[in-house]
Amino acid sequence: MRKCNQIIVAGGAIISCYPGLLLADTCTTLPKCPDLGFSVAKSDLATKCAEKTYLKCPFGDYYFCSDVDDGCPEFVTVNPATEVCTKYCPKNSSKCLTKKTITCQEAVSKVNGRLVRDGNSICGTQTRNIYLLGKAHSNCGSGGSTAKFVGASVHPASDLAPCKNEMQAEPMFEANYIYVEGAAGFYVKTKINTIHFISSYSGAITFAKDTEVRNIEGQANSAWTGNYSITTAGTNGETINVKIGASCSGCSSSSGWYPPTCNFNISGHNAKVTYQPRTSSGSGSCEVKFNCSVLGSNGKCEQGWW
Repeated sequence: MRKCNQIIVAGGAIISCYPGLLLADTCTTLPKCPDLGFSVAKSDLATKCAEKTYLKCPFGDYYFCSDVDDGCPEFVTVNPATEVCTKYCPKNSSKCLTKKTITCQEAVSKVNGRLVRDGNSICGTQTRNIYLLGKAHSNCGSGGSTAKFVGASVHPASDLAPCKNEMQAEPMFEANYIYVEGAAGFYVKTKINTIHFISSYSGAITFAKDTEVRNIEGQANSAWTGNYSITTAGTNGETINVKIGASCSGCSSSSGWYPPTCNFNISGHNAKVTYQPRTSSGSGSCEVKFNCSVLGSNGKCEQGWW
């Protein structure tokens, strides 16, 4: 015990001789990981350090990534809109070694669409967007067979770069009678005799090129008012001409005080719109109301027969 006490006393003597030791710094502020080159956060590790080796920062959840020699120093850049990789680096799937230009059909399939060639028909239920290489129609034979659009739109195939050189004619769509459930869009020149909405007293449709639709047929009754949205929008500064007629069907009330009503709300820009109520079908009487507001210097709404 005496020896231990002597050591402690001696130690105390040394400290008392050198009081400056009591003021010595015992810790410093830790450096920030990004300042040391550890710039990848833990949450980004799986993506930014994929196919790479990495080292963790000793002061936090940050990492430094180092490229691995994958044996593929030369690779090509792929434009996903027009090209597809045909061979990847065996040790690094992020590098493409060879590629090819995709066809029009491959481009349409890539966007889960349907390609329709010039002169072909569009029949049956359509749930995918349609891309036209020319003129298409819905003359689907006898028995009232036609097309039903369920959230589908018709586009020019030239919207997809690989299809521009495969266009066969000006894209157009013509039909005598079609159904629309929910919504549909027509981004090509369109001429239709009758569009019948089969949703529950509501629906939406878009026209982006010159259009003639003699009758858009909504539904209403004494309990439900039909509300339909029609968007007319010329693109790239183009002014389009849109002619629309509309009517109500399924009217079951003959009351003149509160007749069943179909509201057709037309909006958009760069469009000259002419609209007109048509004779409604069904028992009783219906009222067709238009509300038209088209923006743009060339925007215009007017009621008139055509």
